[in-house]
Parts: sequence; structure tokens; C-alpha cells
Amino acid sequence: MSDELQSILQQLPTYQPGTPNYQQLVNTIEEIGRDLKASYTFNKVSTERLKRNIINARVLVRGCLLDADNDKKKADAKIEKERQEVATAAKTETPTPSSTPKI
Repeated sequence: MSDELQSILQQLPTYQPGTPNYQQLVNTIEEIGRDLKASYTFNKVSTERLKRNIINARVLVRGCLLDADNDKKKADAKIEKERQEVATAAKTETPTPSSTPKI
């Protein structure tokens, strides 16, 4: 993997190397980079391979977006559940008004 690509990946907070769509996308982008220079010479084989890789990358980007959206929904549901648990615990721990002394 190129140094430039690695520096970009380090800046991304949601980088998950275990995601298969993500890893396939990174591999496809690397292939696109190799085929790009060869396509400048109007090499038909590399130009066709470049077109296929671009189409494949578009599909993989959609898959990565779906994965990210699903992860966000799971995280939001978890946060909401924790918030409800805290609110329920706070309601049960509040003292009743009759037990407070009057001055």
C-alpha cells in the first residue's frame, strides 16, 4: 500500500480493516492506480480492465456505505438503550417529597 494511501487511512476515524467490502475496495483502488498509467498509452487491455475496476469500485463503495450506515444504526440504538437505562435508574433513586425535612 502506498504511503499516501496509508496516511489518508490513518486520518479516517472509522477505518475498520476487518470489513471485507472495505479491504476489497482498497485492493481495487490499488489496481486502478496500476492500470491508470498503462491506459495513458491507449493500451486496450488495461483500459478495459480500468473500466471494470472503476465499476467494481462503485459497487464496493455502495457496500461500504451500507456497512457504515448499519454500524451507525447499531451504535445509535446502543446509545439510546443506555440513555433509557440511566433515565430509569435516575427515576428510582430520586427521594420522595414527603421524606425531605421542611424548614
